[in-house]
Amino acid sequence: MQVKKRLIQWLLLPVLTNLFILYYLYASNSVDINLRKQNEKCVACHVKTINQSMSNQFQHEPFFNRECDKCHIPEDSGESQTGWIGIQGEPRMEKPQAGPAEKPHPQLREPEAASIDACYSCHTPEKLGTTHSIRVYSGPDAKIPDDLPTVKGGMMTCATCHHPHGGAVKYFVRKKITTKLCVSCHYTFMGKSRHTVFEN
Repeated sequence: MQVKKRLIQWLLLPVLTNLFILYYLYASNSVDINLRKQNEKCVACHVKTINQSMSNQFQHEPFFNRECDKCHIPEDSGESQTGWIGIQGEPRMEKPQAGPAEKPHPQLREPEAASIDACYSCHTPEKLGTTHSIRVYSGPDAKIPDDLPTVKGGMMTCATCHHPHGGAVKYFVRKKITTKLCVSCHYTFMGKSRHTVFEN
């Protein structure tokens, strides 16, 4: 009797373990499938953005993997969404397009959340180390150039210097990082040393 009981326990443990693993895989995969379907809807409507950004030499991993939900709130998530507003100064690649419901959807995050908080969800300040300040505005000693995108009346965000989907250079920077870039904002330092004197 004791041997039979041990044999049942010995056989039952792997069966239960496998059932648990299968359930876990099914549950996690069903969530993943729903997100993939939502992301496919994004790609189906935003073809122009996808094609233009795919031509970049360097691509942001979530964009490359079509994980729109990593940075954007999925359209049918039930979370609050705002009206369609572009990031100030950022040329829109396309206007909101009619999707499967034949109407444009609202922007899927507030501009500040899309261009700072979404970045910090993966690129934490601890991982980044020393970096340029964000959530700052032009002032008496510095002016953010008009050709760099800002939000909320001129606030500097991660997207001010980095293309969110990818870019032609490493780290997706909008402009080559040189002293010339620094003094394009910190103009009071222009011409103060041989490193800040440039020919046109």
